[in-house]
Amino acid sequence: MMEGFAFTTNGLYTLAPRTGRATTGSCDMLGSTMLYRDHVPVDGVLVGVVETMFYLAGYDAEHRHERIVPDGSINLVIELDGRPRNVCDNDTKAPRQRCEGSWLSGLHTAPITIETVPQTRLLAVRMSPGQAAPIVGRTVEGLADRVTPGAEIFGDAIATLRQRLVDADDPDAALAIATAWLTDRFDSSLRPPPWLTGAIAALVETPDVNTLAEVLSASGHSQRHFIRVFRAHVGVRPKQFQRILRFQAVINKVHEQQQVQWAQVAAECGYSDQSHLIRDFAHFSGYRPQRFLGEEHDRLNFFPE
Repeated sequence: MMEGFAFTTNGLYTLAPRTGRATTGSCDMLGSTMLYRDHVPVDGVLVGVVETMFYLAGYDAEHRHERIVPDGSINLVIELDGRPRNVCDNDTKAPRQRCEGSWLSGLHTAPITIETVPQTRLLAVRMSPGQAAPIVGRTVEGLADRVTPGAEIFGDAIATLRQRLVDADDPDAALAIATAWLTDRFDSSLRPPPWLTGAIAALVETPDVNTLAEVLSASGHSQRHFIRVFRAHVGVRPKQFQRILRFQAVINKVHEQQQVQWAQVAAECGYSDQSHLIRDFAHFSGYRPQRFLGEEHDRLNFFPE
């Protein structure tokens, strides 16, 4: 794994680096060369809307399945290798949804299990929380906990884009093509209101119940209106989003710690007690916290299986 890089091998639920800068590189892995390149928009309408987009090619996983845990993101994924992907049952690993060509992985509130494929090649776009609607062309409340075929959202245009990406000469050309396509279809009328963007940013910074109460009060809107607009642009209710972000804070805090004081972590991350943290951890990951510590992780949001 290249230092600082994080991604899933097939991109049903993309985990691109959240560094705020572009990254590029290649490395030898399992006898083949993996190429990874990402791009963070720095000008135009996509700034603050697309958190990052990345191109990945030539990666072979050592495992058959990955369990991907919620992180609050919405991702557009376009496979460029001609290999279908399967979303699988978390317990039995039996395939339950076949994904081909392109798909939109909505904000998930529970883990999903996916199959890996050899020699992965794909391009993925990770959208900032609450900012997907101008790209998707509609509000996103109906896309949560779903992996939706790209054609259902973007029509025939997504197949045309995919072919252009397949034919692109190199990763930079592919990323430029995708950037232009996203810019052309951007619908500014679907931007979230500024008060909502501010509320989301505050929750991302400090994902606890006190922040949730503060942003509701600061919005100047009724609770009912706040929840309705929040769900339309984020995909879930504010409390669900806050819980996902709090769970992510736990993962980041305990990663690489030699000894974890769970009661202290629970208090620092805004849980009422240690048992509350354990229940949330099990809900969002499917495992108890100790299982996470027992695994070797270079990517915090997934468990190889």
